Amino acid sequence: MGTSYGAVKSFTTQLEISTPQVTTNQASNVGITSARLNAEITDNGGAEITERGFYWGTVQGDYSHKDACGTGTGEFSLDLNGLTGSTTYYFMAYADNSATSSCGLSKNFITSTEISTPQVTTNEASDVESNSVQLNGGITDDGVSEITERGFYWGTVQGDFSHKAPSGTGTGEYSLNLSGLTGNTTYYFMAYADNSATSSCGTVKSFKTLQEISLPQVTTDEASNVGSNSVQLNGEVTDNGGADVTERGFYWGTSSDDLTSKKTSENGTGSFSSDLEGLSSNTTYYFKAYAINSKGIEYGIVKSFTTREPTLITYDASEVTFTTAVLKGRFNCSNWSHLYIGFRYGTSESSLSEVGLYWVAGGNIDYNYTLENLNPNTTYYFQTYITSQLWEQGTGGSIKSFTTKRVGTVTPTELVLVEGGTFIMGDRLGNGSSDETPTHEVTLSSFYIGKYEVTQADYQGVMGSNPSSFEGDNKPVEKVTWYNAVAYCNVLSIADGFEQCYTINGSDVICDFTKNGYRLPTEAEWEYASRGGVHHTDNYEYAGTTDNLADYAWYNSNSGSTTHEVGTKLANQLEIHDMSGNVNEWCNDWYARYSSDSQTNPEGPSSGSYRVLRGGSWNYDSSYTRVVDRTWSDSPYFHFRYVGFRVVRRP
Repeated sequence: MGTSYGAVKSFTTQLEISTPQVTTNQASNVGITSARLNAEITDNGGAEITERGFYWGTVQGDYSHKDACGTGTGEFSLDLNGLTGSTTYYFMAYADNSATSSCGLSKNFITSTEISTPQVTTNEASDVESNSVQLNGGITDDGVSEITERGFYWGTVQGDFSHKAPSGTGTGEYSLNLSGLTGNTTYYFMAYADNSATSSCGTVKSFKTLQEISLPQVTTDEASNVGSNSVQLNGEVTDNGGADVTERGFYWGTSSDDLTSKKTSENGTGSFSSDLEGLSSNTTYYFKAYAINSKGIEYGIVKSFTTREPTLITYDASEVTFTTAVLKGRFNCSNWSHLYIGFRYGTSESSLSEVGLYWVAGGNIDYNYTLENLNPNTTYYFQTYITSQLWEQGTGGSIKSFTTKRVGTVTPTELVLVEGGTFIMGDRLGNGSSDETPTHEVTLSSFYIGKYEVTQADYQGVMGSNPSSFEGDNKPVEKVTWYNAVAYCNVLSIADGFEQCYTINGSDVICDFTKNGYRLPTEAEWEYASRGGVHHTDNYEYAGTTDNLADYAWYNSNSGSTTHEVGTKLANQLEIHDMSGNVNEWCNDWYARYSSDSQTNPEGPSSGSYRVLRGGSWNYDSSYTRVVDRTWSDSPYFHFRYVGFRVVRRP
């Protein structure tokens, strides 16, 4: 008997499994919408790494995303896409083994800012001479990337610019002086700007170089309307010699060798005339035309005329307004008996109609007649007139002219183009009255609006009166009713040659928005313009480029209880002044509560009891000067010293 043994076997005890060692490294390849996350596992903790990856998100410590990227130790990376530009992201690496999980430290990166197209404008050329000019441009936005080159394309063919002239780098206004140009030639140009990503150009503009300067060419024409003590001298400047004719007129006298009397007749080229009065009857006079430019003076030939024996004398018209004028004449009819005296008038010297005829027995008579229902800004011709029978052709005196008034016109430089667009109308900040809601989407076409409130000088010139309490030519007109404002718009439209928007029949007023004349802004147009038009998303509370109201408005805290000259406060984004404060402004609309429905070019309710006022005034507190505030408790007949208006017109 003995001992027996089995085969020898073995075993190995397991290592103790610990936490993996993971390091979060800096992100790389950071772009606008992408980045690469990087990390390394230096120790698996004694067990195979079953998962590794990254936690990441936009809030530190609150990671909204987890992305795995493989197993095992060593360096590893994860590419992220679809990120938001100019945003901070936080991330940390993680690693799992069979026993536990571990994370690296948190790190962060900021995605790049997106580069856009530079914003460049082409401004009008200046200092235009016969062979040189200054081109002007401006860069208002570099597109978030440095402007590496700016300048101008230019040439003599529109759309085919044969020259490119750089002019520095960076944003802001800039200019370029060109020389060696050809006189009396039209050139086209546009500004350009390059950044690291793209290039942009402004609009095409043009200028015409001046001619080489010589003496003007002037002719003396025959005298006309020769009367007993008056005459019309006539001349023509046929060529300005390449420079503005700054003065023209006539030298005249009773001797061809001694023309010492002088009568000017405005400036420029073309035909011109001067009326002489107080002459001696039955006398020969001599005259010659002259014209002056920067080169010197040139004369026409000497001509003559002989005054007549006096019969009919036509005096200058007086008391000329927009629609009326008083005609005056002297009728020397001692050798006549039983005749009709009066006037002939019209818009052409060759087509005059009788007016104001009445029968007299003879004698020397001074007679005045008032013309009515004339058109503003229109030249009329007239003469004294006598006839023995109404059905027979009579005799006329010298022809004179007058032009009905047109003053206070809002010229294109005083209007601002508001580009159309879509905006949210109403109180989007939540600090107004209930009638400023609900907010609603409004789409508007482009329109012009007055850069300033209508001034007292504007109103006086157009309407012939000034109802204001706080007098001053450049202060806003006030104490005007809504009806006063629309009447002003119609008269101004006539004076400027536009169609009238309003049909006025007493208190019944209809606005035709298809006409091209002046009118009051709709409430939507007013709010859109006050908020800066296409810049409405700036969301300023007042009509300015900051919310510092005192920089943009006259209101009860700074006005001193009076209105102030327009344009003395800063403008909003569209260079429109005083849309907050100074005077409350009439709008075209009847007042009604807002609807939440989207609207396009809303014209307001068709009827109502009150017209809308906007903008606040010198005696209101700041809440009324907000761009969304509505004042509606005023009828169209209301007038007070804090109410005025401004005008709009479609392009």
